[in-house]
Amino acid sequence: MKFTNMTCEELESLMLKYDVIIYGTCWTKVVGVEAASQEEAIQKAEDSVNLEELLSGPDCRFAEEVTGYLVDEQGDTNYDNSRQYGPNHLLVHLRTEKQRQLDRLRGQDAWAEFPGCPRDQWAREAGAQDTQIGYWDWVGQQIEQQG
Repeated sequence: MKFTNMTCEELESLMLKYDVIIYGTCWTKVVGVEAASQEEAIQKAEDSVNLEELLSGPDCRFAEEVTGYLVDEQGDTNYDNSRQYGPNHLLVHLRTEKQRQLDRLRGQDAWAEFPGCPRDQWAREAGAQDTQIGYWDWVGQQIEQQG
């Protein structure tokens, strides 16, 4: 599509609308927490503060740090096009449930087999020199290819 001969109105009609959540860091000070240790003081401070209520009031201050962004495309009711970005505005890779399952299995048992990715299939590919990577990396590759 050529944009050179388009009017401003035509260009604006191509624009999407987004809802953007900015994850900003704020701080609040809890004064005079009596505790036997710093860890206990942290727990008591957390227990004594209703952050949800506090964040909507005047006692919350912006700490000059943005930790991330969530961008939702308006009209995308299933949030298929929603994306998370880091504080540097770079896309954060969202891990799928299969990727999280892969991480769990890989950490539990090196000899386990991932559902839908039989070891004998990997072994055939490795034997035919179609892959030089280990089983768990091969599973990760299969998951990425499946989308």
